[in-house]
Amino acid sequence: MSPRISPLPPAEWTEAAREVFSIIEGPKARENGTRFKIILTLANYPDLAIPYLNFSKCLLKTSSLSDRIREIVTLRVAHLYRSEYEWDQHVISAIRIGMTEAEIAAVKVGAAAIGWSDLERQLLRAVDELRADSTITDETWNALAAHLDQRQLMDLLFTVGGYAMLAMFLNAAGVELEDS
Repeated sequence: MSPRISPLPPAEWTEAAREVFSIIEGPKARENGTRFKIILTLANYPDLAIPYLNFSKCLLKTSSLSDRIREIVTLRVAHLYRSEYEWDQHVISAIRIGMTEAEIAAVKVGAAAIGWSDLERQLLRAVDELRADSTITDETWNALAAHLDQRQLMDLLFTVGGYAMLAMFLNAAGVELEDS
């Protein structure tokens, strides 16, 4: 599928677009441009992209969730929403933080896969419930609350919601996969 919304070409890089580039990648990206097709695509609409990327940066950089929890949850969202782009990028992140290929594959199986801790099973269950019903059952919530504090529970909900929204954008806009 070709992109429905094309990456912004260099000839159209405004100061606002350059600000979009710098949010995730820093000042060098403002000068040189971004290396990510998703950022180039979002740069078509800086007024939306800037607050959205600041929200995403919060999920990545200041979340109270551990990197492992965040990647398990994000991979499950990517799988459930069939976002190949999101899956590919977060497999890279998951490997970088030490997840094994077997654990990454088990995310696709979900809570029923062998080897998850109780918390990890509940996290996977929570993602599935949010996808199916836009809420979490009391049973799952209480099981999560035995391991996570209020801020972590909020970060969990916003992480699932944020990456679900991103998956829908990536899929519908036809954002192409990054070059290997």
